[in-house]
Amino acid sequence: MFQLLGAGLLVVLIALLSTDLLSAMAAQACPSGPDCYPWGAEGPAAGKWSYASKSNYILRGLAQLAALVVPLALLTWRATKKEALSKAERLVSFFMVVAAILLTLA
Repeated sequence: MFQLLGAGLLVVLIALLSTDLLSAMAAQACPSGPDCYPWGAEGPAAGKWSYASKSNYILRGLAQLAALVVPLALLTWRATKKEALSKAERLVSFFMVVAAILLTLA
């Protein structure tokens, strides 16, 4: 039950990140038009590596997706076998989710 709930939560997060990543890939640098993004951020995000350029932002998004797909795969694989995650698999899943969260701060 908890594995399916966790997998569902990861699917929602992956869908949100994928949508953001796809819109970032299509965005042009300002002032090119109404659907633009100011790469090379200003204000509080100015010092963040991931906002310095479009390629950095996309790289960070791909790394976040990869970090969330691993626990999703483990949860789904174990749920189909109706087995609980091992302690090592729980640790890997936890640290991958933490890594995805930390990448948000980068």
